[in-house]
Amino acid sequence: MFAEARALDGLGPPVRAFIEACHEFYCNEPGLTQGTKAIAAYVDVCRRAADPRELAFWLVQLGRAEAELTLEQELPAALFAEAIELARSVGDLRGEGSDSSGSGRFE
Repeated sequence: MFAEARALDGLGPPVRAFIEACHEFYCNEPGLTQGTKAIAAYVDVCRRAADPRELAFWLVQLGRAEAELTLEQELPAALFAEAIELARSVGDLRGEGSDSSGSGRFE
């Protein structure tokens, strides 16, 4: 999929940079490891900032990254469950739906 994306004509530099970043994250274990660490660090920032919507979003991203990196389900499932609870606690139906759909593969 990344090879096909790279081959598309007319992509500007920002889109190409995004494709390369995604490729590095999803296709190379060092990139995935570094990306997961960066997301985990930002989750900590969100926890300290007490912003439940932002935290819920990044918990889902961390769950996805952890699932890709470790191929385990326990930690990602816990992260998704926390994100869903946060979304519910602030009445964020869109966030709850998004978080729930992200957790689907872990239930």
